[in-house]
Amino acid sequence: MSVETFEHAVDRSNDHSAKFHAGYMENDPTILPMWVADMDFAAPDSVRQALKERAEFGVFGYTAPWDGVLDAAVNWMKRRHQTEIEKEWIVSVPGIVPALKIMIQALSKPGDSILIFTPVYYPFKASILEEERTAVESPLHFENGAYSIDFEDAEKKIRENSVKMIIFCSPHNPTGNVWSKEDVARLSKIARENNVILISDEIHMDFDHSRKHTPLFLADPLSKDTSIIATAPSKTFNLAGLQVSFLYVPNPKFREKIRKTMSVCGMSDPNIMGLTAAQAAYETGDKWVDGLQERVKNNAEFTDVWLKENLPQIHLVKPEGLYLFWIDFRALNMRDDELMDFLIQEAKVWLNPGIKFGKEGSGFMRMNAGTSQDVILEAHTRIKNAINAREAAKHE
Repeated sequence: MSVETFEHAVDRSNDHSAKFHAGYMENDPTILPMWVADMDFAAPDSVRQALKERAEFGVFGYTAPWDGVLDAAVNWMKRRHQTEIEKEWIVSVPGIVPALKIMIQALSKPGDSILIFTPVYYPFKASILEEERTAVESPLHFENGAYSIDFEDAEKKIRENSVKMIIFCSPHNPTGNVWSKEDVARLSKIARENNVILISDEIHMDFDHSRKHTPLFLADPLSKDTSIIATAPSKTFNLAGLQVSFLYVPNPKFREKIRKTMSVCGMSDPNIMGLTAAQAAYETGDKWVDGLQERVKNNAEFTDVWLKENLPQIHLVKPEGLYLFWIDFRALNMRDDELMDFLIQEAKVWLNPGIKFGKEGSGFMRMNAGTSQDVILEAHTRIKNAINAREAAKHE
């Protein structure tokens, strides 16, 4: 499938999506929404056909994951990521964020310390605090426009705070890092040596541009007894509304605790349409994902060049993966609230405020680039025009 398949965004103005109909959009539909991480592309034809056939069958009773969907998930990991997963390891969950809360409840106790690497996807910290655990932050090191893990800081904080769990984002949201095999293995070794459970959120695993994503179990086979991979077809195939995700849990004691906690929370029954879509996506979606990868990579290259030529004071942290762009607005010298107000009220572009991902995100914004280049250009142009208007007003 060629990149031309993704040349045009779907008109979602009447699709009842949170992206286009919630928050700021309720009061001003002229705002361009580039915030929440879902895409403006339709799911693959094979997925829609599978859902159509399920709908035509007409019975939507309680269900359980069947061999076909489990085999599809196992084969996707082997085919696309060279990682062996066994079917009995798989726990079906309605989403990664609910799964995080379940794993925190099941595998730690109130008051336990949990380590995260900031800036990071904000539900990590929120889930830790909501479950009455302590969030320990190890800031990523930012130098020469790129982020890296400060392993010495992480290990020190693990020991000083008696950390019981690490929630790791791989690839990393929002910075766009695709961690090297060596990085993943090093973190896993630190976790094992300190008797820490490592949860690796790999929901963005199918988006890697300049470095191949390495799943945790491939980087460190010894991690299987103490670690969990959390992933889903939702980001890859734009299926978030179908509420289907998977945990790969080799340790049977962990699986038992997770399933027991899910039962207590009333989360035992999966979404039949989500499982149907997941099977079709994982069985037939390779070429579609290859084309999507090219579209997102082209969007990143386009944005990098365009900003350098038209808004050199604003910098793209060049992504190694994801369809989310981490953009440095610090040169505008605005407070975080002022920057957000400027983008919404003057540029009419809705981005995620970087400060939401941790104090290290101050002055940054996250842009959803899972859309056409025309939409990307419109966002950039609006921001440029708003900055120029401000500058012009200063000289009147």
